[in-house]
Amino acid sequence: MSVVRPVGKMILLVMCCCLAKTAIAQDVRKGNLQRPMLLTLWDKQTIQAIDRDGKMEEEYPVGSRCTDAWKLKDGNILYVDFGNRAVKVMSEENETVFQYKFETEIDTCQPLPDGSIVVGVCDEHKPRIVELSRDGQIRKEVPLQAPVTSDHPGPLVHHQIQKVRKLQNGNYLVCQTQMSLVREYDETGRIVWEFELKDNNPWCAVRLKNGNTLIGTGYYRKKPTEVIEVSPENKIVWTLENSDLPKHFGMTRTIYDIQRLSSGNTVVFSFVWSTRGEKGVDVFEITPRKEVVWAYDHPELLLGMFITDEIEQYAEFNLGLPKSNQ
Repeated sequence: MSVVRPVGKMILLVMCCCLAKTAIAQDVRKGNLQRPMLLTLWDKQTIQAIDRDGKMEEEYPVGSRCTDAWKLKDGNILYVDFGNRAVKVMSEENETVFQYKFETEIDTCQPLPDGSIVVGVCDEHKPRIVELSRDGQIRKEVPLQAPVTSDHPGPLVHHQIQKVRKLQNGNYLVCQTQMSLVREYDETGRIVWEFELKDNNPWCAVRLKNGNTLIGTGYYRKKPTEVIEVSPENKIVWTLENSDLPKHFGMTRTIYDIQRLSSGNTVVFSFVWSTRGEKGVDVFEITPRKEVVWAYDHPELLLGMFITDEIEQYAEFNLGLPKSNQ
């Protein structure tokens, strides 16, 4: 572990993950995000800040795949350096100002109001959530009930845990991808809520203002990729499937990030492995009635996203972060 210097106050945004390379229908403007966001690029191994017109404002080289990222209030970028098993903070001058390395795979991170960092740690023997202090010390560890399974591609612990988010109530929302479970844990590691996907795998999940949980699914099981909204009583109250979308959108593989906007619309980041012949749209916004508002197709293979102008809504209800004006 090495600490370059403490992380400054973290408050602003998440980022995400995806891919691209497909034509968008004439009724949806190609390349126009209508909202600023961060995107992570698989092949280029960079993070890009994109404005609402789809133009790149900044590009940050990270040196490996980045599976989760946030833009902080001070302008720095918090992200997961997947290839080096590290969580890092990069300054606007592209300098690493904080890093903490793990001995095993990590895929997800999250900043907290006091500057601490939440990390989900994949481990065959000790899967856990770690909270790191500003000076790089482990301030809390939360054990997870997430045994590895062998019926998935890749290394044994790969996809054991995907997105982890700390909630307003102090609990943690965890996507246990291998086990097809979304679980809420308290700080002792006790499971207080769970939802099982019968024929699919969860890759991202956020807690909504109404208490429901929005889940993006993946490609391991028999059922096609979809987005579902689940009540605390485990009732599915809203779904988004490929049949609801224009044919060329193609949620073919993984919903790697989702965000519910203050308008009630949902932004979906769909991982499309275009270099393997898959076709689809990277990012799109859709209404509760499943009407497409806009769509965006990036020329590079993407791995993540997050919208920066809705951070107050996202923080207040999903992440346990303070509002942006605090």
